[in-house]
Amino acid sequence: GRLGYNHTADAMIFTTNAAEAMRIDSSGNVGISNTTPSSFFAGATNLVVGSGSGNQGMTIFSGTSSIGNIKFADGTGSDAAKSAGGIRYDHSSNFMRFDTNDGSERQRITSTGVDVTGTVTADGLTVDGTSRFNNYIDFGGTISTPQTAAAIYRPADNTLAFSTANNERMRLTSGGIDVTGNASITASLPTFTITGQG
Repeated sequence: GRLGYNHTADAMIFTTNAAEAMRIDSSGNVGISNTTPSSFFAGATNLVVGSGSGNQGMTIFSGTSSIGNIKFADGTGSDAAKSAGGIRYDHSSNFMRFDTNDGSERQRITSTGVDVTGTVTADGLTVDGTSRFNNYIDFGGTISTPQTAAAIYRPADNTLAFSTANNERMRLTSGGIDVTGNASITASLPTFTITGQG
């Protein structure tokens, strides 16, 4: 093994088994199995792992009943600043947890799938592509009309509403169907009474 300074590249180079294993470049960026850490995405070059050839990876090795953490900090004064965001794996209960906003849990993936209920709070879930739910979707909270192009939401107890263009268009209540906008429908399925424009 060898530790040397390359004056041409202005880099500190660590060598094992006659091959470079790690370097600290002139910007203070660290490359492990990588000789050009400063050439990657700006703001994400402090540590670059991998040669770009074949499988590469990084492992956090924790105890069987312990927790592995990746923390995103914006200060050192408070716990909230030290853990503004984070990803953790709980080996005791076998779940992956995602934190935002001063370390508040927002979502977890358990051994059986995704959970955004219970102790987890979430304002919404955005999915690009195709989603599949094996059992059901539970609408636990109530909100007013979402400010979005299209939505399904729960405006009140025992009520499911549908909106487009930031306006509610239809709702399902315990008494039947109510359509707002150009027509209103009161219904006790399968019989409908329609009034107004249509």
